[in-house]
Amino acid sequence: MKFFVTNDLKKEHPLRVMITALLVLLALFILSDVLVKASMFGHGVNEVYLTLIGDAKNFIDPYSFDTLLEQIHTDLFFASLLFLVLAALCFRVSNESLLSKVMMLILLLLLIISVISPFIAINEIHSGAFLWFYSFVLSHALFMIIIAHIVWILWFKND
Repeated sequence: MKFFVTNDLKKEHPLRVMITALLVLLALFILSDVLVKASMFGHGVNEVYLTLIGDAKNFIDPYSFDTLLEQIHTDLFFASLLFLVLAALCFRVSNESLLSKVMMLILLLLLIISVISPFIAINEIHSGAFLWFYSFVLSHALFMIIIAHIVWILWFKND
């Protein structure tokens, strides 16, 4: 258990390997989430909007409030868990640098927007679909950047 208490992760190779493996799994989860959402909602703002409000011409039923609430509930849980794990790792390895704090704050704001905006879109407000699509894409891109940042600090940054 001593290696969990150490202040220098560079000296603890097994812990760095475990953290890196966890980050790889999280990156795979993020990529699969993007693919799942693209499959469910579409690849653009207009496709997302039509999926949420429905399109009689293309025989697309609108998302019900209950279905959307269930989807957002699950997404919120996983995003919160992912955010907390990455924030803890990022602040631990980067000694709470300003860059880490800014990235985490932006990520948190994007996640909040991505949770609220589908409820705006389901009320036939196109800007809600716009907000959801771009906050989702940017938050997942930022997740990947943070993961790369942590791996870079763990393995390549010289103190």
